[in-house]
Amino acid sequence: MKTAYSIIAIMLILIVSIQSQAQWEQILGDTNIIEVYVSDTNIFVGTIDGKIYLTSDFGQSWVNLSYNLPNFVIDNIGISDSNQLVCTCGRFVYVSQDWSGWTEVHQLSDDITCMTIDSGHIYVGGAFNEGLHASFDNGNNWVYLSNNPLVEYLTSIAVDDSTIMVSIFGGGKVFVTEDYGINWNTQNQGITGNIFSLANHDGFFAGGDNKIFKLDNNNTWSSVHSTKQILDFASSPSYFTACGGSSTAYLYLSRDSGDTWESIEATYTVGQIRSTDIYNDYLLAGNHDGLYGYKVAPVYIQNEIGEQLDYTVYPNPFTTTTTIEFELEKPYTVQFKVYNVIGEMVFETEDRLLPAGNHKITWSPGHLPPGMYYAVLRSEEVVSVVKMIKQ
Repeated sequence: MKTAYSIIAIMLILIVSIQSQAQWEQILGDTNIIEVYVSDTNIFVGTIDGKIYLTSDFGQSWVNLSYNLPNFVIDNIGISDSNQLVCTCGRFVYVSQDWSGWTEVHQLSDDITCMTIDSGHIYVGGAFNEGLHASFDNGNNWVYLSNNPLVEYLTSIAVDDSTIMVSIFGGGKVFVTEDYGINWNTQNQGITGNIFSLANHDGFFAGGDNKIFKLDNNNTWSSVHSTKQILDFASSPSYFTACGGSSTAYLYLSRDSGDTWESIEATYTVGQIRSTDIYNDYLLAGNHDGLYGYKVAPVYIQNEIGEQLDYTVYPNPFTTTTTIEFELEKPYTVQFKVYNVIGEMVFETEDRLLPAGNHKITWSPGHLPPGMYYAVLRSEEVVSVVKMIKQ
């Protein structure tokens, strides 16, 4: 079925890639990083040997905040109410009121695997039979929320007000409670494989062995992107990212709240990206090679009213090939380019002088990954954009 678009033109649409050859930038090297966390202008990293480092100037200088922490893995870092710093170190939860020393506030019998903070509410999940623990007063008091059947190995936690969702190691198990753990229900429909990470970004998302899933209004998970293993999510008002990999490390970027995704290979490393966060227009990635940043090329669109240009794209979404059909009122030299969502040009044709009348351009992206693409059709007087989705 054809999808018709009609836009007002002269429509000056500028897709400006300020970094057409985007590169990874090293922010902190020679550090085995497990956790990356951003708050305002502060970037925190947690390491495999129990260290927490802070930079407030994008890596120009670093401060060691480890102080009295034991030399256990720093799996999670966050900030609760009153700017209190929180971390998990092995099986312990620590807080720091003034970032100059740490106080232990809770401990499990086994390692803490995940943490989520929602204002003054701190949620931590543990390995094996530890389940879910929570503090609703910034870490002063703790309660156990994993009543039957959740006495299992938690891999991730996501929270939306009173709705708490957890993923369990093995078999793609996801559970949800809306009454702070009194009752739990399974939320597995549509999931295949294991689930390693959860996120709340205008809805719930789950990262698995080789897919990113989104929970729809019918409480069913649907696959929105094919990936390598997903270990972490991060979100900001402009971007939503995921990270992971196998033998090749990847970041995945969405500009439209998780509906479409772009794959970004971490060419500086091998293996997996363990943790990600977002600092302005930089996507941050941490693993055994340190902390690196990838600057996203913004896409600017500016419109001015003029003549009307009619065109049709079909099929859209598409899997292998799509066709852009348009009409010229008089002969024009036409240029055709395609950009991905991070502003990189992935395809172009030579400028062609076309006569007045109807014309078609067929595009087959071949090896390019699924996601959103922008086709830019330019003549002497009109520049227009077509949003296309490859499935």
